[in-house]
Amino acid sequence: MIINTNKSDIVWNYLGIITSLGSQVILLPILIKFLEPDVLGLWYIFVSIGSLVLLFDFGFNPTIARTVSYCWSGAKSLNKIDVEYIEKDSNTNYELLYYVIKTCKILYLVIAIVALFFMLTVGTYYINTIAKGIFNGNIILSWIIYMLSIFLNLYIGYYSVALRGIGDISNLNKANIISKIIFLVFAFGGLILGGNILALSIASLVSGCILRCISAYIFYNKHKMKYIFKNISFSDKYNLKYVFQNMWHNAWRDGIVSVNGYLTIQASILICASFFSLSETGIYSFCLQVITAISNIASGLYISYQPSLQSAYINKNKLLLLKLYSKSISIFYLFFLSASIIFLLIGIPIVYFIKESFYIDKVTYILLAINIFLLQRHRLSASFISNMNKLPYVKSFIFFGILGIVFSYIYIRFFDGNINSMIIVSIIIQSMYNNWKWNNYVNNYLKVNEFILLRIGYKEIKLFEYLKEKSPRLKG
Repeated sequence: MIINTNKSDIVWNYLGIITSLGSQVILLPILIKFLEPDVLGLWYIFVSIGSLVLLFDFGFNPTIARTVSYCWSGAKSLNKIDVEYIEKDSNTNYELLYYVIKTCKILYLVIAIVALFFMLTVGTYYINTIAKGIFNGNIILSWIIYMLSIFLNLYIGYYSVALRGIGDISNLNKANIISKIIFLVFAFGGLILGGNILALSIASLVSGCILRCISAYIFYNKHKMKYIFKNISFSDKYNLKYVFQNMWHNAWRDGIVSVNGYLTIQASILICASFFSLSETGIYSFCLQVITAISNIASGLYISYQPSLQSAYINKNKLLLLKLYSKSISIFYLFFLSASIIFLLIGIPIVYFIKESFYIDKVTYILLAINIFLLQRHRLSASFISNMNKLPYVKSFIFFGILGIVFSYIYIRFFDGNINSMIIVSIIIQSMYNNWKWNNYVNNYLKVNEFILLRIGYKEIKLFEYLKEKSPRLKG
C-alpha cells in the first residue's frame, strides 16, 4: 500500500503549524507583559530541561514513524540496515504493526519512569541552583506539575508518532490544533488571574494529555485498530524481541541525532543561564523560540510529505522522491527567509513597544536566524537519508555537536565571550562539515545540485498552482 499525502493532509499540517505559531505569537506578548524577564528565563529553562528529558526516548520516535510506515506500506520484515522493497499492491502488515505498538507500550513506560527520576534529582538540583533568588513554593509546585506533564507525554506519546507513520496527517494535526488552543486558553486565563509560571505548567499538562488521548482514540477507533488487532491470525514469525532488536539498531543512532539537536540549540539556553543573567537568558530564549517557530513552519511541507517519501523509497519511485523533496525544500527557503526578515523589521519593534525593558539585539537575532537556517537545512537532508533506513551522519552530528558546546563554553568562560560569540562559534563549527555535507549527499543521490533542486521545486509549485486553477476538484 502506497502512502499518499493529499491536499487535505498538507492543509491540516499547515493549519496545525500555524496554530502552534499563532498560539506562540498570541502568548509571547502576554508572557512579556505578565512575567518579569528572570521568571520568563526560568520558564524557558523548564522547557530546555523538558526537551533534554524527551531525549530519553533515545531515537524511538523517528524509528517508530519509519517502522509504522514500512508496516503500513506492506513490509513483510524489518531490517536493521536498508529496507525490504515491496510490490505496489502489497497490503498493510497488521500483525507486524501490532507487535510494534505493543513493544512501544512497554518501552515507553520504562523510558518515562527513568525520565521522571532524572527530573526529580538532577533537574530539581539545577533549577534550585539557577533560581535561588526567586525559588519559592509557587516555583516548586510549577516544577512538579511540569515534570508530571513530561512524564505523561513520554508515556503515551508514541500514538501521535504512529499516526504520522500511517500518513494520517490530517487527524494528527486536528488533535494538535485542539491541544494548542487548550494550552493557550489555560495559559492566558491563568496569567491574567495571576497564576504566573504555575499557569504555564498547568497548561502544558492539560494540553499534552489532551493531544495524546485524542491521538490514541483516532488510532484505535477511527482506523479500527482495536478491532483489527483483536482479529489477527498470529503466526510465529514476529514477537516483541524481533521488533525491538530491529528497531534498536537505528533507534540509538536516531537518539544520537536527537542529542545533537539538543546540543546545538537547547543547550545554549543552559549555557546562557550559567554565565549570564536570567533576564538575558529570557530574551535570548525568546528569540530562539521565534526563529524555531519560523523554522518549523518552513519545514511543514517536508513533514507532511515524509510518510510519502518513505513509501516512495520503499516502492523505488525515485522521480516522486525528487518532486516531493524539491518542492518541500523550495518552500523551506522561501518561507524561512521571508518570515525572518518580516519579524526583524516589524516584530522586534512591536516587542519593544509592548515592553521597553525587553530589548532584542538585532545582530543577535540575525546570527541566530542564520544558525537555525543552516542547521535545519542539513537536518532535512538527514531526515531524507533516514527514510532509506541508513544513518551515515550520526558520528559527524555528535562530534560537531559536542565540539560546538565545548568551544562555546571555553570562549565564554576563559575569553569573556558574549551571546553573539557563542552563536558565531556554533555557525563556524557546523559549517566545517555538517552544514554542507548532508545536503550534497542527498543532492548527489537525486543527481542535482542545490540550485537545480530549488529550480525543480519552483516548477513543481507553479505546476500545482496551474492544475489548481484548471481543476475544480483540486480547488475544492
